Amino acid sequence: MAHRPSEPRRPARRGRRPAPSLPRPDAGHDVLIQLRGEALRRRRVDPGLAGGLREWLEDGIAPAAAALPGGHPLVVGPRSLRSATDPSTDDRDDGPVGWPEPPSGPTRQLARAALVGAIFRLLVTTGGIEEPLTEAVEALGADRRGTSVLAFIDGLDPGERAALHAEVIEHAAALGTGWPAIPPSWFPRTGDRISVPVAAGRVILTGGVDLVLGSPSAGRTSVCLVTLVSGLRRPGHQIDRHYRGLLETLRSGAPPARLATVYSPSCEVDAEDAPDQVLAGAVQRTIDGVVELCRRASGSPER
Repeated sequence: MAHRPSEPRRPARRGRRPAPSLPRPDAGHDVLIQLRGEALRRRRVDPGLAGGLREWLEDGIAPAAAALPGGHPLVVGPRSLRSATDPSTDDRDDGPVGWPEPPSGPTRQLARAALVGAIFRLLVTTGGIEEPLTEAVEALGADRRGTSVLAFIDGLDPGERAALHAEVIEHAAALGTGWPAIPPSWFPRTGDRISVPVAAGRVILTGGVDLVLGSPSAGRTSVCLVTLVSGLRRPGHQIDRHYRGLLETLRSGAPPARLATVYSPSCEVDAEDAPDQVLAGAVQRTIDGVVELCRRASGSPER
């Protein structure tokens, strides 16, 4: 019995990238170590874990979700969860929490995050970038979510737009020298989007992941989820990591081996394992946040 634990159009290919734009062979060696951790420490996957977590979520969310009005499901992401559980949270858009964009529309921080995120994914995929700004704009143009960001950038006054472009180029240069080449044997996948329906589909839990490393679990934890943040560290980033770890566990049936946040332009990494207590904490925070979001959506009075 389950138990509870303690892109449509793509830019044209340009062929192989020139060697000068590739990272140094020894660049980011420490980053690689942090991302994959120690193989001997990877734990065996408990086959009842994912089922127990989902059962706990369903029990906690179902009553509040039943009061939601009909129509579209309630889509919940890291930002909306944090805003529901801690209204004082600094909610500037500096990473994947920017998707979907805030109700007020794109912001300068979201535009920077979107462009830097596109550069990061291109760098992982191709090994080097000739014209980072141009290629990032092309990548966003191929993603329907990126069109509003590009329109926002076009609407900036020339001085603000030039300043944003300069920031993005600085991030691109830092990533080009500080980010390591990912071994193909790590099966890197970029731009992953996790969606987990709960409460009979009335609530959709979502989260974006910039980079997934490792093959699917074969009895032991294996996958590392990497999130890029083009800004300063904030306490909420660890909470977001744990939430994405929970989503991966529910999606695949196995918890990730590692959860990581990469900061640009410094290329510093915060990485950690995902033990049961981390996932349990993520479940309770998710229940608390979704219940509050359901209350708001259904127009129920504050408790």
